[in-house]
Amino acid sequence: MSRKLTSEEIKTLTANGCTADSWDNVTVAEKFNPNRVRHVYFLGKNTIGSNEGSVNVNGVDYPCGLYQAAIINCEIGD
Repeated sequence: MSRKLTSEEIKTLTANGCTADSWDNVTVAEKFNPNRVRHVYFLGKNTIGSNEGSVNVNGVDYPCGLYQAAIINCEIGD
């Protein structure tokens, strides 16, 4: 289930270099961490799942997150 961003999360995202055509169109999971989203442009309606934990790529663990991207009308799962 997703929810709207809090004002504190929007402040953090903005401080992290993120922008959106409308923050009202960005919804997130309860376990969303805005500190793991940097330099992302959101356009249209977007839903972001939990970005806790890490992913393993070729034996190396990386923290889940969104970095240096344009996200346009997407649903990104946990």
